[in-house]
Amino acid sequence: MVKIPLNLLHNEDVPIWRFSMNGAYSVRSAYYQLMEVVIDNSHLKEEGNWKKLWLMRVPKK
Repeated sequence: MVKIPLNLLHNEDVPIWRFSMNGAYSVRSAYYQLMEVVIDNSHLKEEGNWKKLWLMRVPKK
């Protein structure tokens, strides 16, 4: 640890949004990132018509 150089410039930390070209957050870049996650996980979605199942009127257990 002694050989790690110190930052002598004392620059202020700034947040960087890694999902955009310029590092700035935008709703558009967040939307595209979210869509990538949704598309990448689409193979995990179970097949079946769950909406119809939940809307069925059946007696309670």
